[in-house]
Amino acid sequence: MTDTFKKIAAAAALSFSVASPGFAMEEELNMLTGALYNDLTVMQMDVADIANLTLGEINTINAIMHAGDTESEKSRKISNILRKAAER
Repeated sequence: MTDTFKKIAAAAALSFSVASPGFAMEEELNMLTGALYNDLTVMQMDVADIANLTLGEINTINAIMHAGDTESEKSRKISNILRKAAER
């Protein structure tokens, strides 16, 4: 009985450790997307197609938001990315 319990516990630990990195990455992506949603809402930009953004596009928008460009230039660049995401 103890052997069976040890085997089940080991299998559960292995399956959890294999699934954990994927879950952590998904959680991080959700956090990035949520932060981006908040930032774009503050900028009064359309966030309807935010779910269509790739991780690369999210990173690009994040870089644009923290660049030294004017607000209008940031809005123009971000709008272009959002428009392309909406077309997919």
